[in-house]
Amino acid sequence: MVCLKGRRDDPEVKDVVYVGRPMYRGGWRLAGHLLANPYTIGKHGTAEQVVEKYRKWIDAHQVLVAREVPKLRGKRLGCWCPEGEPCHAVVLAELADAAEVTP
Repeated sequence: MVCLKGRRDDPEVKDVVYVGRPMYRGGWRLAGHLLANPYTIGKHGTAEQVVEKYRKWIDAHQVLVAREVPKLRGKRLGCWCPEGEPCHAVVLAELADAAEVTP
């Protein structure tokens, strides 16, 4: 997972697949990803809590997961969460790296 904060013009993030919600601030023009976390820190709980809620959301959306997660396999995923902190992009990376995703 790559934290995009402060890296808008960084050539190191040009190949990153953004997996977050739509972002149109601070010079960013990022469309939201189909697997973006619908839960936000603060409104829906702590970072740990929103990632746990996201895991449950993923479990409830297996058809979407089976269609979209394989597209992420081998890609660097980007989000706004600080590296090393709980993040839905880590969940997606784990799923993408798994041998098989089944609906």
